[in-house]
Amino acid sequence: RMLLLGSITKYQKYEEIFDRLKRRRVSVAQMHLLLMMASKGVGQELSMEELQKHLSKKYNRPVAHSTVSRAVANLSGGKNRYGNEGHGFVEKVQDDKDSRYQYFKLNRRGLEFIERTLNI
Repeated sequence: RMLLLGSITKYQKYEEIFDRLKRRRVSVAQMHLLLMMASKGVGQELSMEELQKHLSKKYNRPVAHSTVSRAVANLSGGKNRYGNEGHGFVEKVQDDKDSRYQYFKLNRRGLEFIERTLNI
């Protein structure tokens, strides 16, 4: 019986995490990007290519540049393709016209969101 109660609380914690992400309208892929940026550290720059390689490795299949670009646009402070405001968790370091060569970094607000969501 104790094993059953232990597994219920474990899955309940995961459900709470996914509920928080759903309420904030953050997808699982976007959370993966946030966690990758957090592992590098706050203020550390990551290129678009690094983010794309990470997601391709995570999902074990090629991920298009546009997918990563949309995820970063939703996590940054600007407007996304639907005209909604982004979350403001990621900042552009270098605003280049060619998005393949842009650099991004996680800000303090993004790190606080990760800590609150995962209860670290």
